[in-house]
Amino acid sequence: MAEWLPDDVYLKLVYYAKFHRRLNLKCPVTYTEKLNWLKLHDRKMKYHEIVDKYEAKNYVAQILGDRYIIPTYGVWERFEDIDFSTLPQKFAIKTTHDSCHYALVHNKNEMNINDIRKTIEDGLKKNHYYMCREWPYKDLRPRIIAEELISDNPPDDYKFFMFHGKMDSVMVCTERATGHPKFRFYDQDWNRLYYQKTDREPATDVKMPANFLEMIKVAETLSTGFVHVRVDLYNVNEHVYFGELTLYDNGGFDLDITYETDLLWGRKMDLSCVSDNYASNKDKGVE
Repeated sequence: MAEWLPDDVYLKLVYYAKFHRRLNLKCPVTYTEKLNWLKLHDRKMKYHEIVDKYEAKNYVAQILGDRYIIPTYGVWERFEDIDFSTLPQKFAIKTTHDSCHYALVHNKNEMNINDIRKTIEDGLKKNHYYMCREWPYKDLRPRIIAEELISDNPPDDYKFFMFHGKMDSVMVCTERATGHPKFRFYDQDWNRLYYQKTDREPATDVKMPANFLEMIKVAETLSTGFVHVRVDLYNVNEHVYFGELTLYDNGGFDLDITYETDLLWGRKMDLSCVSDNYASNKDKGVE
């Protein structure tokens, strides 16, 4: 992962390897270029909080209250500190500093504790920052969180793409339990948007949730003050749950969207409102 490389150099190399075009950091135009520019130039301390899966709940609760928060059963720094006897029969367990290491426990009496331990401890050893140089992850304290399992199967995921507090679209992720999820984009009136490359577009549609307007309102509230943020929500039995706030969709390297989408979203991002603190605090990570 070339940890020794400066962020800007690393990002240029990875961008060229993935897109086969140069990353323009001086005058970024496309969505993916601007996301990578933001990694370098928009370094607010609160971003550490919102990418941490435990702290993000507190952040959202301060804004919206507890209504949309998935209940937490506990948070620990070491796997051996977990007292599984205090946990219910069903729960989700994951690391707080990345998105890859988790387990869904449907029956505590039948769980494979060794497999779960390996998954979680492997995650605790990794620094998510080095994958795509997403700055907010760099100094996160790795921890473990257990929370309520809100659905027996992974629920549909509604990822709202928000620009300056306004919704552009929602990406609906379905069939996640199959290992072959499908992704569809819709606008706020539930018109289908063909933002992805042809081979990524499912032929069938999904229905608009009955409480879709409530979901939009939640996304608008949470995205206020951001140039861009992806607000991820779940909708289980017509109850909306907060999932996460994502600053850099696909780490800033989304290969599934078309170039036209890359340009469209780029036009929606006004970087002039960013207080650039990279040049003077390049290695400090402070405003």
